[in-house]
Amino acid sequence: MEREIRVELDTDKQSFGVPAPNAASPEAAGVLATLGRLRAVAFSGSAAIFIALLAISFVVNQRLSLERQDGAFINVAGRQRMLAERIQRFVYLIAGRGEGDTAANRSALIEALDQFEEGHARLTRGDLRHQHNGFSDPHIRDLFADLEPSRIRLLHVGRQLANPPELLPARQGTTAWSAETDLAGATFVSVMERIVTRSAERQRTAIGSIQVLQFGLCGALLLLFTLNWRVLIAPMLRVVRSEIEKDVRIRKQASEQARQVVEAAPNAMLLIDREGRIALVNEQAEALFGYPRSELLGEPVEMLIPERYRSGHPEKRDGFLAKPQKRAMGAGRELFGRRKDGTEFPIEIGLNPMETSEGLFVLSAIVDITARRHAIQRIAESEQRFRILADHAPVFIWMSDSRGKCTYVNRTWLDFVGEELPRQIGDGWLDFVHEDDRDELVGQHAEAIRREVSCETSFRLRGTDGEYRVLSSRTTPRFDADQRLLGYIAAATDTTESVNMIRILEQRGQELSAAQEWAESANHAKSEFLANMSHEIRTPMTAILGYAELLSEELRSAGNPRCDEAIQTIRRNGEHLLEIINDILDLSKIEAGRMTVEQIECSPAQLVADVFSLMRVRADAKGLEFIAEYETAVPQTIQSDPTRIRQILVNLAGNAIKFTEVGKITLRVGFEKSETGGTMRFDVNDTGIGMTPEQMAKLFQPFSQADSSTTRRFGGTGLGLTISKRLAEMLGGALSVSSTPGTGSTFRLMVDCGSLDNVTMLDNPLCEIAPEKKPKPKADPSKLAGCRILFAEDGPDNQRLVSLVLRKAGADVTVVENGKEAIDAVEAADEPFHVILMDMQMPVMGGYEATERLRAQDYRGPIIALTAHAMAGDKERCLAAGCDDYATKPIDRARLIETVATHFAKALQHAPVADESAS
Repeated sequence: MEREIRVELDTDKQSFGVPAPNAASPEAAGVLATLGRLRAVAFSGSAAIFIALLAISFVVNQRLSLERQDGAFINVAGRQRMLAERIQRFVYLIAGRGEGDTAANRSALIEALDQFEEGHARLTRGDLRHQHNGFSDPHIRDLFADLEPSRIRLLHVGRQLANPPELLPARQGTTAWSAETDLAGATFVSVMERIVTRSAERQRTAIGSIQVLQFGLCGALLLLFTLNWRVLIAPMLRVVRSEIEKDVRIRKQASEQARQVVEAAPNAMLLIDREGRIALVNEQAEALFGYPRSELLGEPVEMLIPERYRSGHPEKRDGFLAKPQKRAMGAGRELFGRRKDGTEFPIEIGLNPMETSEGLFVLSAIVDITARRHAIQRIAESEQRFRILADHAPVFIWMSDSRGKCTYVNRTWLDFVGEELPRQIGDGWLDFVHEDDRDELVGQHAEAIRREVSCETSFRLRGTDGEYRVLSSRTTPRFDADQRLLGYIAAATDTTESVNMIRILEQRGQELSAAQEWAESANHAKSEFLANMSHEIRTPMTAILGYAELLSEELRSAGNPRCDEAIQTIRRNGEHLLEIINDILDLSKIEAGRMTVEQIECSPAQLVADVFSLMRVRADAKGLEFIAEYETAVPQTIQSDPTRIRQILVNLAGNAIKFTEVGKITLRVGFEKSETGGTMRFDVNDTGIGMTPEQMAKLFQPFSQADSSTTRRFGGTGLGLTISKRLAEMLGGALSVSSTPGTGSTFRLMVDCGSLDNVTMLDNPLCEIAPEKKPKPKADPSKLAGCRILFAEDGPDNQRLVSLVLRKAGADVTVVENGKEAIDAVEAADEPFHVILMDMQMPVMGGYEATERLRAQDYRGPIIALTAHAMAGDKERCLAAGCDDYATKPIDRARLIETVATHFAKALQHAPVADESAS
């Protein structure tokens, strides 16, 4: 028999630690003794009872006839049981478990139900109920009460399934009805079987007892014994048996609970008997040793011990059993276990002796400590590595407990202070800290311990030479698994040289700050110089270009082409000089960080079309072919600065035309996709003179060209490519070049496209987009008719030129020489001026101050700034002073008239306001 802690069904067997059912408990033994005494009393009263039996004999004969009638009741009850099984069978068939739902099955089911109800009526409401003495038995009445729910449910399901399929309320539920019939039918049959059995048993008992009484005196004695047994002894035996069964049940329950506890234990558990054999094994023990429990039960425990220890184990086991006592886990010497595959592993064993009805057993708890040993070994190795690293680290390391007392310093610290570890433990290390730093250092550590946080400190430590070195340390708390503070670990570095270097750097910083202020002053002076130079150059250029344009018109109307060609030469060179000035200003803006680029939606195809339209005219004039082509599909729109892209492409195409005598210029466009969007690629290829690597190396330097011969032959300042490269970088791209002397050059411009979400790709945009044509405004002689203009300008030439242009357009122009005269003219005017054209740089009072004063006097008429300044921020400065618009010198005659006409129209719309302000 497998001796485990479990409940056995066979009462001849016994579970571990529980006596067999026939082994009476002390309580049961007392009951048996009482029964013996009662039995003696019963036999001594047999004679008296015999006389009473004769008197009862007549009554018993009458009762015997009634008991025979119980046979009819039993037959009907048995028939009811068979009808219930028959109803179940037909329900199965109709519900789809048999031959199917047929009319014959339903008819048979109805017949069985009718017979079932009729039989129930006979049992409960007919003559049988009154004739059957069994109903006087409370147990039978209770069984009939238990029978009623299952009978009603069986009738209900049967009646439902007896209906035709179309009348069933939920055909899909027949399977559930079938399952319900299983339960109800099984319950009914079971209870009815118990009723029949109970009734038959009662009938047999009653008839047998009555027949015995009829035998006379011998039969009376036998009957007397039987009555003694049933009335006195049997009830008491039932009590005894009940007590014994209860005792066995409690013991088995305790055994089962113990078995479950052992099975659920997290450790391997073995139960060993006095002979050293294994009586119980849990799942953890199976997994630990690799044996199934069937191979361990009943075997000696030595099979789980390495062979080298087996011979001495029985002696140690017997010694323990001689004086058994509880042994805690881990107590005793080092132990090893052996698995089924022969491998050995370290273990710890806890022993607990147990006295049971079967003798002494020992419950062993076994733990595999292999992982623990490895962890301890790793901790030891880690500690050793820490000490080696700490002692050889070029930093000062120390550790403290949770109170801040030093527990360890590394070799670097000890070598520096010239002392051994015991001298540093506790607060001893503070003796080597500079006395001026000691209190602050202790206070910082105490605050860190109170808050359980890290802290950074700096202090001076005395070395063996008596000199102090500055240490910068970081102290970090250490916690255990429950987040309790264990102490602190700190590491410090010698920052003496760094501190000295910081002082030097602070001094150098002051010097650099002074130098920066000087540089900013110089840069400001340069900006002022460029602004003034721009103004001084642009002012005369206004007169030169303006009068050249007037002369050109006069000469063309007079039919003198030779003089007109001379005037056009003056205009071209003046415009070239203006381009040089613009390039210098652009470079100055870039170097000063004042140049900005936009990020707006623009069409790369439209930009290419514009550049192609403009540069093809120049190429045609030189006899060159200009081609634009697309290598890939390109986005319909990108996010960039169209003005700066156009500026770069015009510069590259202009250079290509300049340095190419024969052949063609090709503008190739492509697109390279990336994760963030993509990049536009513009290649300008020419068949010109080409360049050597040495020439390309200095190509993008300001005021530099390939060589001096290039400058002499082709001219130029060498600023265009420098500006183009800087602009390309500001646009998130780059500008590069590749060239072969005598073959030609290719300049590549890369520009970031920005976001391309939901942007359409164009396959051949050159065929779809025409060059953007911006018609140049033409001067209308009557456009400014009736417009009264106040023109403030200190230059006589520009006074005459601008006045002439405005008067030819129909304006009435009043000229003043500075801002003060402009204010006086506004105040003295009988009728308010429609427009004030204000030069911003004039003697006595400049245009900025004059505009601000007019606005302060609540003058609301339009003021247009006219300035030769073109630095970054000049336009914003003019608008901030109160100007409504901005125009630069040299003037564009048509655009100036258009600008004045726009504000003249607005002034007419607000004439009452203007008149009121003028007054």
